[in-house]
Amino acid sequence: MTNSVIYYFSATGNSLSAARRIASRLDAKVIPITKETSIDCSADQIGFVFPDYFMGIPKIVSDFLSRIEVTHKDPYIYAVITSGGSPGGAMNQLQSILSKRSLHLSYGKAITMVGNYVPMYDIKPEATREILHKADGICDEIASSVLYGQRITIKPSFPFLSKMVYSMYLKKTGEGDRNFVVEDSCTGCGICASVCPQKNITITDKKPVFNHDCTHCLACMHWCPSESIQYGKKSKMHKRYHHPEVTLKDITIL
Repeated sequence: MTNSVIYYFSATGNSLSAARRIASRLDAKVIPITKETSIDCSADQIGFVFPDYFMGIPKIVSDFLSRIEVTHKDPYIYAVITSGGSPGGAMNQLQSILSKRSLHLSYGKAITMVGNYVPMYDIKPEATREILHKADGICDEIASSVLYGQRITIKPSFPFLSKMVYSMYLKKTGEGDRNFVVEDSCTGCGICASVCPQKNITITDKKPVFNHDCTHCLACMHWCPSESIQYGKKSKMHKRYHHPEVTLKDITIL
């Protein structure tokens, strides 16, 4: 029997929803990627599901991929990237990181999901249902491909553009959290701290404090019930989002 595991990273639930659907068809264990996720992996079928950030990989995911210890001699490794637009070079970046660990990416697929980078653009709720319905169908196709051990060649995609755009993302990580603004409407509920995968937020005097280890996932913004956390000049005008089948409890980091 195949020992199957899916590691996922998800701030708004898009990638979690995809990971769950695929896992249900592969009888796979689903594990969130956080700052404290165990790096020991003995599975022979390993999946990674995460969103693209600025045509690349979320820093928390790339850090995890650089540390994971895979003990199986010849694992089947696949990746699923959820994206509001083009995932750019994210899959190639993933393949490069694995190659340096003497690991091979057997299969990769991108899924169009609801774009939700609210510092830059607004979310279109009228399109959400159709996008997520199509995404479910692609998840089923991916599960079938993995089940039968399909292997594909990952071709380079927009290497120069992806590298340039991704460098913009990296500037927003770590101490880039100094650009978050907490408005007076904040109630000090602590939800932002509970959903932060980096445990980068502490509540001091009933207000969130960012501790400069940010992966720029914006979970804090999307799950804040009073929408009190802003980033940039446009975010206040834009709707927040989370996948309709994913709850706060699902995202909360224990």
